[in-house]
Amino acid sequence: MYVTESDRSDALILFLTNLSESWVIDSSASFHATSRHDIFQNYMNGELKKLYLGDNEPCDIVRKGVVMFSLSNGSTLKLKNARHVLKMKINLSSVGRLQTEG
Repeated sequence: MYVTESDRSDALILFLTNLSESWVIDSSASFHATSRHDIFQNYMNGELKKLYLGDNEPCDIVRKGVVMFSLSNGSTLKLKNARHVLKMKINLSSVGRLQTEG
């Protein structure tokens, strides 16, 4: 795992094993979001709203839950209340909602 700025834009990216597992770390994101249902724990239904991406088209938030993954230093990154959004093309993490547990 390593964190880097993208050469193509002003993005901070947490690189994991491969690009589909990597996360864009966004200081303006309200919550964590991904299209990958396989990485959720405690997957919950709820009264969920829509997410509007750059094209201003509404995307359904299917469910929410906890996403956890191990870092190379042995600690675990836990993303609480992450949203499952089918139309997401990247994994998006909110800086304000990050929490690490060792």
